[in-house]
Amino acid sequence: MTKFLKQIVLMALVIAAFAVLRHRAPVILPAPLQQYIHGQQIRLPVATGAPLTANSPSWSLVQTKHHTYEVFVRYKGQIKGKFDAGTKIASSASGQDFSTAGKAEFGAKTYNASIIHVNPDGRSGFITFINASRQPSG
Repeated sequence: MTKFLKQIVLMALVIAAFAVLRHRAPVILPAPLQQYIHGQQIRLPVATGAPLTANSPSWSLVQTKHHTYEVFVRYKGQIKGKFDAGTKIASSASGQDFSTAGKAEFGAKTYNASIIHVNPDGRSGFITFINASRQPSG
């Protein structure tokens, strides 16, 4: 390989490693102002068209063209995290629950995203996080 080609390959590997590390790192946010804490869980309300505020995170519920849902968190004008709704795990008159994954750090504690609940209107719901230090491993 030429020296130039080696440099390009090395640069591509560094960029790929950075992208993987950034994707796996928890979203670091201040403690939410509007939250529902049940033991070691945090439940945050989400809604379509959630208002953007300067000093607190905004949790937005988005329905994709494939009729799945995503929750975006924006803070200080930037998207800080995205949580995709996975498999539907429950459905009732109060709405639908979907599995999700990802990490968020509130204050000094790391939480794992576990459930996205979508109300029957499809425009609101909540996302539930579980304290990572309290979850069983494996």
